[in-house]
Amino acid sequence: MQRSTLTFLLAIPFVVAACGSEVSSPAPVDAAADSPADAAVDAPPIEDVAQDTASSTEDVHPFVPDASSPMTAIEAPAETWTYVPFPDSACGNGTPAGIGVNLTTRSNRVVIYLQGGGACWDGLTCFLPTAANINNAYTNTTFQGEIRAMSRGLMFNRDDMRNPFRDASFVYVPYCTGDIHGGDNVRTYLFGSEERTIYHVGARNMDAFLRRLARTFPMADRVWLTGASAGGYGAGIHWDRVQRAFPAARVDLLDDSGPPIRPPAERFNQMKAAWNLQFPDGCTTCADDLTTLFDYYATRLPPPHRMGLLSYTQDRTISQYFGLTGTQFQDLLGMLTRTAFDPRPNFRYFVVTGTNHTMVGDLGTLTGPGGASLLQWVTAWATDGADWNNVRP
Repeated sequence: MQRSTLTFLLAIPFVVAACGSEVSSPAPVDAAADSPADAAVDAPPIEDVAQDTASSTEDVHPFVPDASSPMTAIEAPAETWTYVPFPDSACGNGTPAGIGVNLTTRSNRVVIYLQGGGACWDGLTCFLPTAANINNAYTNTTFQGEIRAMSRGLMFNRDDMRNPFRDASFVYVPYCTGDIHGGDNVRTYLFGSEERTIYHVGARNMDAFLRRLARTFPMADRVWLTGASAGGYGAGIHWDRVQRAFPAARVDLLDDSGPPIRPPAERFNQMKAAWNLQFPDGCTTCADDLTTLFDYYATRLPPPHRMGLLSYTQDRTISQYFGLTGTQFQDLLGMLTRTAFDPRPNFRYFVVTGTNHTMVGDLGTLTGPGGASLLQWVTAWATDGADWNNVRP
């Protein structure tokens, strides 16, 4: 097996006591609120850990919820973060998931943010675990801890006049399924003599959330869909799904550090099988090649829709996650931007030299090549600015 290092897709620090022993993980803190230099935390190399993982079966086991969510608009105090559980959703351990909302009447615009936090796809990665909240119940207490960290950034700050999203309603989609928000499978993994069932139902959850969000924002005229790391991948997969939920609104996508490069086939095939990864219905080639998402979206969501990608040239977290060197990642990222972005007027990227991971937390301070301001670039993306151009080293 190729020697590689597994890392979180978001900075969720964890402590490995010994090979195969229990791993403790503190309450997750969003990497966006921390220094990008701290964004990658290494797990043990794969070869150094017992490889008694899940069998190779690709059986799909459907999730059947015990209850349903009310098909009514969400009601919550204005401009106050409120956690809303969904009985027809599930986290990795089978307990209900939910979303956070911060509603306002200032406008009919909505920000939907997908949280990141690693991934797991076999006995080793799910038992360590290398995915946030995968073995724990996600509660209001968990949410409040995460949103406090996120609220230190600019995106959810209503008082900062620089924030192009300050007058929008906010939706925060936590991450607890280990499947980049894209799965529809219930899978049982083995690690040594232990057995654990994981609910990889991020896509099913997203469908449940969107059914009620559509009733909450029936007059939405603009939806900004975004996410960081695993949440960036999830936002990319679900761009079409969100647009269908809000047919009268324009939905634009901002992917922070979830570049859909072409990963090594062996790793990607493991993930697809474990998660039963759900791509847009019309993208018949996406399951074989992630980069073809752009071919699909170029036709499905043409201008004035916009898609922006944020990435460091040698993002060490994504590189290690896919078993790539920094140089290999940079080459794949360069190929992606040249072939999928450069020819299309509504796809743009902001690429900065370095090995750091995620940018949204530095929205108000980060500058790229030539002194380009990330805040100005994101503002131009959100407001149809004519100065929204590719930024590269």
